[in-house]
Order: sequence, then structure tokens, then C-alpha cells
Amino acid sequence: MDIVGALPVGSILRGEKYEYHVVSVLGQGSFGITYKAEVVLDGKLGSLPSKMYVAIKEFFMREFNSWQGDRVLTGADGSLFQYYRDSFKKEATNLSQLDCPQIVKVMECFEQNDTTYYVMEYIEGNNLDEYILSYPNIGLSENINGIIDLCDALIYIHSHKLLHLDLKPSNIIRQQDGHWKLIDFGLAKQFNENGLPETSSTIGLGTEGFAPLEQASYRREEGFQPTLDIYALGATLYRLVSGKYPPTASSVFNDGFPSKILSDKGIDNRLILVIKKAMSPKKTDRYKTVNEIKDFFVLFTPLIKVAQTNKTSVENNSGEAQNYDNQNKPQVIKAENNELKASNVDLLKKNSKSSKSGQSVDGSQRNNSWSLFNFRMFICFIIYCLVSYYIIVYTSCSYSFLYMLINEYCSISRNSLDYNRFVCYFTGLIYICIY
Repeated sequence: MDIVGALPVGSILRGEKYEYHVVSVLGQGSFGITYKAEVVLDGKLGSLPSKMYVAIKEFFMREFNSWQGDRVLTGADGSLFQYYRDSFKKEATNLSQLDCPQIVKVMECFEQNDTTYYVMEYIEGNNLDEYILSYPNIGLSENINGIIDLCDALIYIHSHKLLHLDLKPSNIIRQQDGHWKLIDFGLAKQFNENGLPETSSTIGLGTEGFAPLEQASYRREEGFQPTLDIYALGATLYRLVSGKYPPTASSVFNDGFPSKILSDKGIDNRLILVIKKAMSPKKTDRYKTVNEIKDFFVLFTPLIKVAQTNKTSVENNSGEAQNYDNQNKPQVIKAENNELKASNVDLLKKNSKSSKSGQSVDGSQRNNSWSLFNFRMFICFIIYCLVSYYIIVYTSCSYSFLYMLINEYCSISRNSLDYNRFVCYFTGLIYICIY
């Protein structure tokens, strides 16, 4: 969007406490232009640039206002301009009373050029919508902290009976460390202890796709309704994880929630259900408080981190293996060939020696094995003879019982089928000889 009616770079704005030099234009909305400005420190003998920066929002209605010299012209309907200008001042006042790390802070509000300005902290980073456009396939794990930040901001303002009413990615600043801050309270509505709006009985329409159906027909007697912001929170999450703008509330009402778009993107089914419930066309079907959504993400965070860690590990291992294969494949094949040649040479040498002694390599191994087996058999034979004689002479037992006892007694030697035959044959032989 082209910037219309912005102050030129280098313009000087004088607040009640500080002087500000405009450095650049950050953006423009329907009711204001936001500048980046440097704070200038004034002293009795002069002034110094501080290298400290702030954001200054100027009340300027894009469709109605224009400049004449250093004055903002109000257009034909001056009463309309004054009404929204008062709302602008109220926005600054509401923001100044909020003390939440996830919400932009306001320093001061002043009038100049026949319009109103308020000064707030300057936050390094882009608005979330710009971030999504730049990184449409960014993983959810990179934004979990920001989502929880946004939930905390909404929980805070709702506890102070304030509705944002225009929650969307372009009103969220994503800082360089991944944390989010909520800005632009131009449509925010303050409610009293009785749940009634403090000013007019109407509320802003919000932004298409992020505002629920009932926001357009809100009535004063409906009172304080956090479900309005909860719908916008669900739509913001939809925009984040899908990379697409959310459908309008009427489309969700008539055609249903587009779960398939999210599932096709590989979004976890549990998260899809959370977004679907937050964006339910019927406010009674939505979450009643933002705490419920925050609790999900607090519990969901470890699962996302584990999944991301596993994915990263697999990708890293795959990449390392591929790099290793690409770099070392010729060397590995060469080493394997050399080992194979060496083993063949050794085998030929052994066969040559074996042929001279009348043995093969396999025959030598079998002879060694049989030598060990025969030694075990000899030990077993001695044990069989002694134990069998004692059992048969001094007890009356059957052959099968004698076999079982001796077999268990000598089981430490059992390691082949030949051993079982040995036990059977010699037990029978001893049994017959004694009787």
C-alpha cells in the first residue's frame, strides 16, 4: 500500500518532554501513519541526538484528511474527524495504562499540526503478516513462544475488561528473538465493571477473515465478550500455520471450517481442532477464555520440540551420511577391495600349508573342535560311571529317572546333539552292566 500524506523524513515533532526527528515511515492504516523517530535530548546550551528510537503514531484519516502547509485539513465533515480523533486519544490513554511485556508501551501523547500524536516504544522486527509472507513454510516450533506471548497479552487485557477487536498478524510485531508484541489498539473497547462499554454502544467491524459474524451486529446489552478476540486469535493461528488468509466468517458458517487445507500442510490434528474450535461460527462453541488455548500450547510445546529435534536429527544424519558417501565412497570401495585381496592371499597361504600337511583349513578346525568335544566326553564318562553306580546300587530307580538326574547334573557340558546321544547310550550301558 502506498503511503499517503506522510511527513517528510527529517521533520521535527515536539512532545511535552522530548523532541523527535522523523527517520522513516513504518506504515499506514485507515486512521493513522506510524513513523520511526530519533529522540533528541535538549539542554540549556544545545541538543544532542540520543541514538534512541521511538515509534510515533499520527492521527491521519487516509480517506478524509490532507495537508495544507504544516496543517492537517479535516475535510468537509469536521465532526467525524473530531470523533475519531477523540477515539485516537483514548487509544493512547488505554495503552498507557497497560503494563504487560507483550504489549507495546506508550510514553506520551501530544498535539501538533492540528492533529494528535502519541509516542510508543520502537520494536525491532516486522509485523507478523510480513514475516509470514517472507517465510510461508516456517515451522510452528519457531513461533511457539510468540503464540504464548500473544495469549498472555490477550489474557492481560481481558482481565482489565478491554477487548482488542482488531487482532490480526499485521497488528503483531515479531521481534528478532521470536517473541511477539501486540500493537494498534485503535478499535479497542474498554468495558466497565458491569460489563458495559464505557463509550459508544457500537464496536468496530474489525478485519474481514479475522472478525466473527456477531462483531458486525454487536449490541451494548451483550456486554463484555472475549469470544470476539478468541475468534481473531484462531484466525491468526490459521494464517500462521497455513500461510493463507483465513476464510471469512460467513464462509466458515456456510461451507464449514477448511480442515483439509491444514491437514494437507501436515498440521497436527490436535492443533487443527484447536483452531477450528476458536473459529467456530457460534460463539457458544468457542473457547470461553484465552487461557484454554494457552494451556494447549504450553502442553504442546514439548511435543513440538521433540518432533522438531527428531526431524532435525534425522535430516542432519541423512545429510552427514550423504556427504560422507559422496566424499569417501571411492576410498571405502578401494579399502574394501584391498581387504578382500589380503584375505584371499591369507586363505591361499593357509590352504597351501594345509595341503602340505594333508589337511584342509576346515578339517583342522573340525579336528580342534572334536578334540575339545572328546575331552568333555571323557569327563562326563567318569562322572556318569561314579554317579550311576551310586544311584543304581543304593537306590531303586528306573532308567528314565537315572537319565534325567545325570543329564541335569552334567548339563554344563551339553553343547551338541552328539552329547545327547552320548548321555543316552552310556546311561543305558551302565544300567545294563550293573544289573
